[in-house]
Amino acid sequence: MLPSLILTSYPAHGTSADLQIARKMAHKSFAKNLAGGVKEILGTAQSVGCTVDGKPPHDIIEAIDAGEIVVPEE
Repeated sequence: MLPSLILTSYPAHGTSADLQIARKMAHKSFAKNLAGGVKEILGTAQSVGCTVDGKPPHDIIEAIDAGEIVVPEE
């Protein structure tokens, strides 16, 4: 059984924990915007085998890319 990262999510918005982590790690990130930072964190979660809200992190990355999940600019 894979570990699961449980986050509070809001429909059509980025998950609050992902946003908090991305904001704290922004100074170390090469991402151009907060959405890129969130995707970096989701990629890390995927590489270590975590799920996010019971979903594979890559599904959330794809939803961000498709505009189904909106990540604020800041």
